[in-house]
Amino acid sequence: VNNPGPVAMPNNGKLTAGVALGMRGGPGLNAAKGGWTIRRNGRSITATENTRMLANDVLNIPTNPFVDKTVTVLGEVKRPGAVKFNLNGKMSIAQAIGLAGGKNARGDLKKVTVLRNGRAQPKKNVQAMSEGKIPMFMLQPGDEITIKPSRW
Repeated sequence: VNNPGPVAMPNNGKLTAGVALGMRGGPGLNAAKGGWTIRRNGRSITATENTRMLANDVLNIPTNPFVDKTVTVLGEVKRPGAVKFNLNGKMSIAQAIGLAGGKNARGDLKKVTVLRNGRAQPKKNVQAMSEGKIPMFMLQPGDEITIKPSRW
């Protein structure tokens, strides 16, 4: 939440979670899209922007689960290292390579390796993916990509 803190209950007693959030400046940059809860009388209940708030309710907007998640791009790229994972939870192998500055002059996009949870995936032809010839490979947080040098 941009400005956490209490919200005064309107005189008519009608307040929704969405209006309460708006009164505190709206969701912060790292807020999750869903998963809202309200703590009410010692219990936690699921909430949406239309859920009616009662006096003494506490609205919780969780942090996006992709905050601080990365993928690592190594080898023949212009800026090897960790790149931030997209907060929308979707990142293609081509996007990650682009965020690392793209391949350098020696990089070969036809046989890119991906390690997922320490296990090697089949080699990826990112060049063919980028040309729309085969489906794009989607990454998961923690994946490690390596672009090897071309043999020529």
